[in-house]
Amino acid sequence: MTNKMLLLLISSTLIIHSTNAQLGIFKKKKTDTNQTPDSVAAPAKEEKEEKKEKKGGNFFQKVVGKIAKGAGGVIGTKSTDNFSSFEPLVYFSSNLYGKEVGTMEIDFIPGWKKNSDLVTVMLMPADKLFFYKLDGSVKVDGIPADYLAAGAYSKIFEGSNNNKTLELETKNGKAKFVLIPNKNKIKVVSFNNSKENFELDMNKDFTIQLENFSTKPGAMVKIRVSATILGLRGLYDIGSFKPAASITIPGYILEHINTTNKGMSFKNCYLVIDDVELKEANDEGGKYKTPIKYLAGNSFAIPVKVTNDASTYFGFTVRAEEKLPLGKINYEFVKQNAFFARPTEQAKKIAVTTFAITGTTYYYNEKEDKLMQTRTEKELIFPQIPDATLNDILEKMYPQLTKVFQEELGAAFIAPEAVTGTKDYQSLDRYSYNDANTKENFSKSYKGLHPLPTTVPLAATYNGEPALFAATGANALLKVTLNLQLSWDNVPQMKPILTVEMLGDKNGGETGVLLTKFFTAKITGQGYKLKKGMDTQKILGDIVRQDDLMQMLRAGLKDLLAKEKQNGEYGPIWELQK
Repeated sequence: MTNKMLLLLISSTLIIHSTNAQLGIFKKKKTDTNQTPDSVAAPAKEEKEEKKEKKGGNFFQKVVGKIAKGAGGVIGTKSTDNFSSFEPLVYFSSNLYGKEVGTMEIDFIPGWKKNSDLVTVMLMPADKLFFYKLDGSVKVDGIPADYLAAGAYSKIFEGSNNNKTLELETKNGKAKFVLIPNKNKIKVVSFNNSKENFELDMNKDFTIQLENFSTKPGAMVKIRVSATILGLRGLYDIGSFKPAASITIPGYILEHINTTNKGMSFKNCYLVIDDVELKEANDEGGKYKTPIKYLAGNSFAIPVKVTNDASTYFGFTVRAEEKLPLGKINYEFVKQNAFFARPTEQAKKIAVTTFAITGTTYYYNEKEDKLMQTRTEKELIFPQIPDATLNDILEKMYPQLTKVFQEELGAAFIAPEAVTGTKDYQSLDRYSYNDANTKENFSKSYKGLHPLPTTVPLAATYNGEPALFAATGANALLKVTLNLQLSWDNVPQMKPILTVEMLGDKNGGETGVLLTKFFTAKITGQGYKLKKGMDTQKILGDIVRQDDLMQMLRAGLKDLLAKEKQNGEYGPIWELQK
């Protein structure tokens, strides 16, 4: 009998197939690997995730940052002449700051000039995970725009209060928009009531006196600061504020800056104050049936000397572990700094957008030791869990979980049907994972609240989830997934992992770009040891540990709120937007 035949015999006789809801386990076996190459199974490949470094500033600055580091682009770019494949994201900036500010986009965007006007447009993919370059022309006032990178175009003009006409044209027709500038021409009158030698002490409050700012509903004054990280100089948001003649801001807000990078330097620093409005433009060419929204802003820059420079604050983590009758269980709650994360106590009306149970019921791994000439194989076969059982878990867990938030935050919940019934949710739901239940894995949602994949097209990121706030009337979106993880870590086991993420509306409201987060949390139970022949229907409750998960969710939420209160900076920063 050849070695290859022996391997097949072992596989066929020792893999125990489960019936009557009993667990099948193929125990670890060491077999001789000194055999012909075609009989040796290839080792399992490990997927390596490339960690993408986040950059501060607005989206175009992030793109520039990637290019400046030699990345050559964020993701792939393809050409298109189909207007339905993308949505135009448009900025109309007036009164540009001067080159003395020294940020990288000044060199990257052709024709930069102080007090000039800038129109930028990005073609955001509506259905793909890459950027689009137009197979046609992009013109502003009849002049071809400059292509930057990653589907972004720009054109700079002499400063004026004139409208600009944006035209996107392909062989399939033309989209045409008339863009109206923000005509307020914001100006910094003084800083800390002084007209020269501006000093920003990060240990003290500072005030900015303004004139010519917008008073329209929803308008925001955004403040950015120039800083250098790893030799790259850019503008980083420190926050958005309700416009007023005088705005008082705590100096520690510079610690809660829009970056996740270390080593920030404020040498030769400038503050850039932007007056930003959200506007709409109809497509006179008829390619887009509903108006597009665009941001119109103007800026004013002042040099400041930053003193008592403190390190960037990246947020905090609270974690704890308890030993309960069914084994150890731990929680970890992560909160970013106040630019990215709202005070948790603000969450008063919550819309659950994901509530699902997922997991695997098949596990296989093999490992080859060339030195010892052995191969170790491990296989677990967990019986398929009936849909009715998965539904029962979700039906019991939903009221338990929502009760925790109601009691700890005083929050109210919007009915699932009222969430899934909105057009915005239905539009976003096409990217979701559908319910499935096979012999190898399962995903089951509660009342159609499906999990979203981690990556969706850019248009859905910008216009998808953010639209749910207005559509549902919520001020927080909650995503909950219970994953039953089958593994063989010393012993065959299955462990429950509850992940919870609560999103807030954009920093800057309607003039913001990306959503904030209140927190992310993971609650992990100790793995339940599995043995061959177990009745999995009887042990499933002890694997899931539903009551223990809710107990730790409550404990972690209390811990998070206490840590925020101790920090004392989240609330005052976010009060400035009211």
